[in-house]
Amino acid sequence: MDLLRFKRALSLRDSGKVAAALQEFRSLEPSDGEEEANILSNEAECLRQMGQVEKAWGCLRESRRVAPQNEILLYLDYQEAMLLWEEKRFRASLERLQTLWEQNRAALEKTDHRPLYEGVQIRRGLLLAEQGRFVEARPVLEEAISFPLPIAIKCEVAYSLAVCYSKAAMFDRAEEMFLASLECAGDEPYVTLAHYDLGVIYFLKGAHAKAIHEFEQCVPHMAEADLRPDFVHRWLAKAWRALGDDDKAKHFEKLAKS
Repeated sequence: MDLLRFKRALSLRDSGKVAAALQEFRSLEPSDGEEEANILSNEAECLRQMGQVEKAWGCLRESRRVAPQNEILLYLDYQEAMLLWEEKRFRASLERLQTLWEQNRAALEKTDHRPLYEGVQIRRGLLLAEQGRFVEARPVLEEAISFPLPIAIKCEVAYSLAVCYSKAAMFDRAEEMFLASLECAGDEPYVTLAHYDLGVIYFLKGAHAKAIHEFEQCVPHMAEADLRPDFVHRWLAKAWRALGDDDKAKHFEKLAKS
């Protein structure tokens, strides 16, 4: 295999030129089964990023068929977990990652596999939190937040970690992480949820004006975040009443009942 062209394909994918990278990978000629498996797994990753999940599965299955029984299988297991994630089969994705972690921890902790190790830990933490396993998720996410992450992923990890802290009544740490999750200022549903959770924390701390500001950030995006309007309106009513504005409190109490 032409290593320079292989590295060029990786560079193309890393720079967002995924379709061009896919063509470059497909043009490579492997000299053995491991190189063929490596090329196919990278084709699968390109296809995943392009949203062609079914074709990605096909490449990944062929990669596993030709792969030697060595540590390349760790990467194939991780890619399968990522494809399950894309299909929103989150429980199955977590099971695959948990098995990968439990059976191969020593190998994953080798310096050579550091990017894979970080990927496994990030996705494990997010999925554990998503499934309500907050005690298990917290130490994983605490480690993951220390990784050199792209801002979008860092914000997602921060949000999940904040939820873990909130569930443990560690409100100061939860506040810090909810604020960190808002740094990307994107339109992901968790951004609205972070504003909501911050509002609750501020209310419990007696910072009612700050709570109102956070709850008001939620109102335009409640549907997208699957956030119940009556919850937001009840908190707004409580906060306005705590500030002594009974008219606004009654207004939101009425909205909460509608």
